[in-house]
Amino acid sequence: MSNHAIIIPVHNRRDTTLACLRHLLATGDLGRCSVIVVDDGSNDGTSEVVSAEFPQVEILRGDGQLWWTGAIALGMQRASAAGADAICWLNDDCLPAAGTLDALFAEATVAPGQLVAPACYNADTDVAVPNAFVGRNRVPATPAKKEKADGLSGFCVALPRAVWTQIGLPDPVRFPHYFGDNAYTMGAARAGFPVVLLGAARADLTAYHPPPTLRAMGERARGWREQWMRVFISPKSPYRLRTLLAFQRLKYGWVLGTAIALVRSVGWIVQWLWSRAR
Repeated sequence: MSNHAIIIPVHNRRDTTLACLRHLLATGDLGRCSVIVVDDGSNDGTSEVVSAEFPQVEILRGDGQLWWTGAIALGMQRASAAGADAICWLNDDCLPAAGTLDALFAEATVAPGQLVAPACYNADTDVAVPNAFVGRNRVPATPAKKEKADGLSGFCVALPRAVWTQIGLPDPVRFPHYFGDNAYTMGAARAGFPVVLLGAARADLTAYHPPPTLRAMGERARGWREQWMRVFISPKSPYRLRTLLAFQRLKYGWVLGTAIALVRSVGWIVQWLWSRAR
């Protein structure tokens, strides 16, 4: 077994998690790497069935308040303590093709270290999914090409020990769920670590859905206060105002970032009010 670790954050997707682990077993990655499943408060028996079928997988448990970033940070902390020289974030609905993780780890550990993601595709449509950003634009990988980006989405990302040794772990306070991946990879790029899309490597997303619209978010709750909390306050929301402000300040600086966040916040609130009035 290599000194590489795969960290899989999960919550109440037992069948999806099992399918991911079975896929890793079939590709040989489960035998080559240590695997840490961070189960953040699942109540569908995820931890129990994973332990029964995959006793070689380490399970860390949360209380349902880790969210994506906290789960990833906890897994990285454990992998680091176990001596991992590189780790891969892997969402349980992301299935790397055979050889993909080997390719990512090989690129990630080239001195002084890189953060590397594969080309990601919607498994239902075979359409490339944007899993990186350059400036203000979300971009997909170009097949067979290796390209630099400003930051990456966390579907599947390999990074070496040098990154978290230098910049620490992802920040679950400012970025509990959304933007935790973007903020961390962007911070690593600014610290001098190349951020790369490896178009020759592939992963398929089996449950890919773009973030819900403001209207869809609002429709899931009743009453003004409940809708407001769900859309703009909840750690799980892509429209969480505190996260938006923190990310824009990180990306553009305190003054410009605050201005951009305020403008975007007002736009979101107006859209939400309009959707309620219709």
